[in-house]
Amino acid sequence: YLTARGKEAISLIQHNSYDLIFMDHMMPEMDGVECTQYIRNMGGKYEKIPIIALSANAINGSKELFLNSGMNDFIAKPIEIRELTKVLKQWLPKEKIKKTVNASSKNQSNNKSVEELVNNVDSTLELMDINTAAGIALVGSLSLYQKILRDYYSVMQEKAKLIKQYEQDEDIKNYTIEVHALKSASKQIGAARLADLAASLEIAGNQNNVALIHQMTDSLIECYLSYYDVLGTYLDSLEEAVSEKKSFSQNDLIHQLNSLKTIINNLDFSKLEDSIKVLSTFDYNQEDMKYFQQLKEAADKIDFEQCKSIVEDWMSSGVS
Repeated sequence: YLTARGKEAISLIQHNSYDLIFMDHMMPEMDGVECTQYIRNMGGKYEKIPIIALSANAINGSKELFLNSGMNDFIAKPIEIRELTKVLKQWLPKEKIKKTVNASSKNQSNNKSVEELVNNVDSTLELMDINTAAGIALVGSLSLYQKILRDYYSVMQEKAKLIKQYEQDEDIKNYTIEVHALKSASKQIGAARLADLAASLEIAGNQNNVALIHQMTDSLIECYLSYYDVLGTYLDSLEEAVSEKKSFSQNDLIHQLNSLKTIINNLDFSKLEDSIKVLSTFDYNQEDMKYFQQLKEAADKIDFEQCKSIVEDWMSSGVS
């Protein structure tokens, strides 16, 4: 499950069982250090559950700060897939780690270079000074990079408005949190110029330099939103290339939704993505399309509870 707020994370672990927690350093209301200390003070199983710090501020002493607060390990952002894999292997229960090999693509995928993968990415992204090669190398695969681009694109308008609102309100704490997050996300997709600009404003926020924040925020937002149209066009082209819409029977849809209920109950993110891809090929009427769009948005946010609610509403609407 994914949440951006410490208080919500505490509520989730009180009602669910997790093998590992990734804890962002900078969050609204309660930061990662405070949240970790609260969890540890809950006692019992919460004293031992592995908590891994995530932070784009990999400065001297930062790892020690996280470890002293009760965290078990640290990953610098933007996250490299190899580093993430190493940490997962170290801290997940051994019985939860399974080696899998896709026999049909094993040899092909091992031989593909970053340059070959980049050739499949729309060249207009390069024109917007996004270093796609760096982004793909960082996350480890073209498909994952495209997924991250979708996530990045889906919140751009909302995040831009939020940053501007915090600047106008002179809410420097939350402003700094948001530009910190933008810095990390932009690094991950290879948008170095925007990441550097966000980093400068994060420093200004940490120094409470309100004048500089007022002076530079509009330039930050202009740079940020300059990527919006080109990313939208690229992602639309990906959706169109997936497959043509096909007709389906009521039994086909019922089967997919029943399978999806099991996937949601098992909190299986990988199979959730696969199920959404199958459902995206169906040619829906207006009513079913409403439910599918809601489901897709909830799945993009990895909100299993919301997915479960939407599936139940969909099935009770007359599908079943």
